[in-house]
Amino acid sequence: MRPVTRILIVARAAFFRVALARYLALLDAGYEVCGEAATGEAALADIARLQLPVVLLDLPAHDGLGLVREIRRRWPGVAVIAVVDSPGHEYGAAFRAAGANACLDKHALVEQLPDALAAATGAFSSGVVDAADPRPPPASP
Repeated sequence: MRPVTRILIVARAAFFRVALARYLALLDAGYEVCGEAATGEAALADIARLQLPVVLLDLPAHDGLGLVREIRRRWPGVAVIAVVDSPGHEYGAAFRAAGANACLDKHALVEQLPDALAAATGAFSSGVVDAADPRPPPASP
């Protein structure tokens, strides 16, 4: 039996949370969305209550950066994957500096998310796909 990675989706837009949860289910890669939150406060409560190892975050910088810092402070082992409109912009760098494991381009999320999740769970061998990092991933062995 394949191990299950439990995920919390944090986004203001309910449509985005639902669409992302459905996409993860379609991947059939062992990801289970165990919680959804629209605010940082709700996300912190869910992480504490559910002990989830991965957080997918789509909040504006003024809310999201503080949430990433607080997750890092309370639960340094939780993987945080931030989703932004322009990861190469200063926001991508700010999310990385705050402690996000990866910063993905919202417009390329379908392509980038599987590798970012695999990297966050240790199942990826060729590097993190991070749209905020201009370096190419390492070559496969």
